[in-house]
Amino acid sequence: MKLEQKTITSMEVAEMMEVNHFEILRKLEGNSKIKGIIPTLADNKIVVSDYFQESTYQDASGKENKCYLVTKLGCDFLANKFTGEKGILFSAKYVKRFREMGL
Repeated sequence: MKLEQKTITSMEVAEMMEVNHFEILRKLEGNSKIKGIIPTLADNKIVVSDYFQESTYQDASGKENKCYLVTKLGCDFLANKFTGEKGILFSAKYVKRFREMGL
């Protein structure tokens, strides 16, 4: 029996980091110039869903867009990828958010 994981959305992560959502998606998925976190994990046979789970959301116009559900492990991982003030502030915010969820 798999335990239900509590998550926050990649949009929440972007808001906490004060960056655009597409920047989080690019860091996760990569592009033609950089390999993203998700392909790197998958290529090395690390279970991606322990960190990030693909999902969707509807924007104000009703259009469905890609996002990710981010576990606490995923937040820990992202916090280690952002340095300086952004990393510190994100860590403080996501730790508090997961504490509010009882984790």
